[in-house]
Amino acid sequence: MQEVNFAEQDLKLVHWHDIVGDILPIDASKARGILDVCQHFGIDASECMAFGDGLNDLEMFDLVGYAVAMGDAKPELIERADFVTGTIEEHGIQAVVKHLHLA
Repeated sequence: MQEVNFAEQDLKLVHWHDIVGDILPIDASKARGILDVCQHFGIDASECMAFGDGLNDLEMFDLVGYAVAMGDAKPELIERADFVTGTIEEHGIQAVVKHLHLA
């Protein structure tokens, strides 16, 4: 798929695993989804927290105010994270919620 020019069709290929990726419209991303929700509720993305583990989360991590990488996240994502938690199996999301006293 690397040789396909998705841009000709206003699409992009976003890898989130070594052999798996998403084909999306050029302006689509998790970050775009966060921006749309923030606009709806009248809040700034800097007030948001995002959890991720794959390369398709990089743009989202660059956007939000607090980025949490899961324990099995790609190294590139861990480098951009504000906090690294356990894996899903280790209840990593619950650990962050408890650590930050969010619940």
